[in-house]
Amino acid sequence: MILSLLKKKQEETRRKIMSNKVSIKGLCKITLLREMWKHQRVAAFFGGGSGPVFNEQEAKRVVEHGYIDYFCGRAMKVDLSGDDVSTYAYNQDSYKKLEDIVASLF
Repeated sequence: MILSLLKKKQEETRRKIMSNKVSIKGLCKITLLREMWKHQRVAAFFGGGSGPVFNEQEAKRVVEHGYIDYFCGRAMKVDLSGDDVSTYAYNQDSYKKLEDIVASLF
């Protein structure tokens, strides 16, 4: 019974993640990552400090290499390597929704 409920919850979460996507086709992914970084909270393990600064060289390296968990001290939780990006995980902790960030860049 519990296992069945857990599987159902996992499937609902997977569907929610897959349905919350936004197109980033045509956007500069480094600019997008910078804007996302600006609107994300500093990770708790920095103890309330400001954390690292945005690193342009590192941004150039990571944007095409798949899933970005943390970047320069902030949770990104996105894969920017394609033309669409899931908004679900990023939006959990950000100050501004990813959809709004993308819209502001077009």
